[in-house]
Amino acid sequence: MAYVRAARHGKPPISPCTICSCPKRAPSGYLVKDLPDRPLFHFPQFSLLAHGVAAVTMGIARASIRELVRTAAEKKRYGTSVTLANRAHSQIEVAAAEARLRSARAFFYETIETAWSLALEGVPAVAPGAS
Repeated sequence: MAYVRAARHGKPPISPCTICSCPKRAPSGYLVKDLPDRPLFHFPQFSLLAHGVAAVTMGIARASIRELVRTAAEKKRYGTSVTLANRAHSQIEVAAAEARLRSARAFFYETIETAWSLALEGVPAVAPGAS
């Protein structure tokens, strides 16, 4: 494993990570240059962050649809006796939101599966058009 002297613009060298329990640590003042050849290291770092953000966003969307369905079962438009849940337009809009969420979820897992397959082959996962 190669080590590189860490110096940034006259600042003292960066010391190695103190959290890692790996027995092979870089000497004090050095950084590890080459990452291990393991699938997870072939993922771009920001894509790992994006997975979490996307999962939280889909969870919020799921909760929003559930809350809408719960509220629509109780609410009535002013001057009518029919709940919002029994109106055709409301059902169409909830079905469309559900379809969009399920489509996004399927795309999310398909993309992760594709990236992981590439990582297992040792190919870095890069988005189309990215350099």
